Amino acid sequence: MDRSLRPLFKRGVPALVRLFLCLVCALTLLIFDAQVQALHTVRAVISTVLYPLRQVAVLPRDAFYAVTGYFSTLSTLRHDNGVLRTQASAQEEKMLRYALLTAENARLRTLLELTQHSPLRMVAAEVQYETRDAYSRKIIIDRGAQHGVRPSLPVLDERGLIGQVTRVFPLQAEVTLLTDKQLSVPVQIVRTGLRALVSGAAQPGYLELRFVAAGADLQAGDVLVTSGLDGVYPPGLPVATLVQMEARGKANTAFALALCMPLARLHHYRQVMVLGEGLTLPEAPPVEQEQPMRDRKGRLLPMPRVG
Repeated sequence: MDRSLRPLFKRGVPALVRLFLCLVCALTLLIFDAQVQALHTVRAVISTVLYPLRQVAVLPRDAFYAVTGYFSTLSTLRHDNGVLRTQASAQEEKMLRYALLTAENARLRTLLELTQHSPLRMVAAEVQYETRDAYSRKIIIDRGAQHGVRPSLPVLDERGLIGQVTRVFPLQAEVTLLTDKQLSVPVQIVRTGLRALVSGAAQPGYLELRFVAAGADLQAGDVLVTSGLDGVYPPGLPVATLVQMEARGKANTAFALALCMPLARLHHYRQVMVLGEGLTLPEAPPVEQEQPMRDRKGRLLPMPRVG
């Protein structure tokens, strides 16, 4: 029997030699693959075989990214939606303000053009508020005695007559609108020249043409302008248009009930014009006193009795 002692560790090829051989093999394969492209097919087959395993391995990562991306996108969309809503509201407000300013600019241009062409001095005013009296139609403007406004001055906009100044304060004035029943304006029909009076009608927002015979030549659409006979309103100011007419009356006196629509927008705009200097009341004609009757000798004769 062999009783020789075996070595404690089996000795083989040294590690450095094996490392050197591995490096030589690796370099050889790298050079061979770079020059001949022989391992391309092998790599493609291995990649195809390992593709399902690689997809399963990255599945938890992709699911985590999808969940976090969903919530992040939802939060971003909510934030962007809020920002867009705010911007839309701001743009809508700007567009509305632009439309109002454009309309106001057009009205002011019309009023200024009217002022330049009118021989009368006009005072620009702005409506502050409407009185709360349910039985009257009056507004308050921001011009008063210190601005040259006095009672009985006409007030108009770019479309026609609005009313008349009835009370004046130092910095404000009260204007009675055409639709007030207590205000009467002498007018003239442009088509026929017929003169009459208009005042507030029982129907809100309309005017009533008074003291017109039932057989008068009136047509729907007739334009009424101020006649200027009262010395308050200058002649030719647009007042209203005739919209409806019906006859009423008794046996001896028959008048026509004619409803008119004001041309001015009484309750819509805030800019108005007050006709100032240049309006003068016409002078009253001289009253001729009746001379007493005398006979040939110069004695006074008794006045004849009437009736």
